[in-house]
Amino acid sequence: MIKNLFNIMFRVLLRNKWFSFLNIMGLAFGIACFTYIFLLLKYELEYDRFHEDVSRIYRISQKAYSTKGENIFAGCQHKFSDYILENSEHIEHMARFAPNRETQISYKENVYKDGPTQFVEQDIFKIISLPFKL
Repeated sequence: MIKNLFNIMFRVLLRNKWFSFLNIMGLAFGIACFTYIFLLLKYELEYDRFHEDVSRIYRISQKAYSTKGENIFAGCQHKFSDYILENSEHIEHMARFAPNRETQISYKENVYKDGPTQFVEQDIFKIISLPFKL
């Protein structure tokens, strides 16, 4: 019975080549779009969910306009973050990140180069729950 159904299916596919091609490509495109959207949503919903107080952690972002267009990046001005800490009773801790270029440390004859680093305030360990390694 199943063998007869496959025979009929292949005959129809060979008889209507263009229509079959469009149907198969449409199905493949639909499955690919579904898979991409599913993986994107899964990534976004699981991002940084391993911290203990994830529902109490927020990230401040800033929008800047230039001749090239709009740019959104994480961060705020130093004075603005101080103002938030002083005037908001809901914020317990705030940690600012500052990017730095390649770092070079030399001790006697040894020279150590480290890639781009980030400086951060010490309150970061009160906010996120990552183990600190020396």
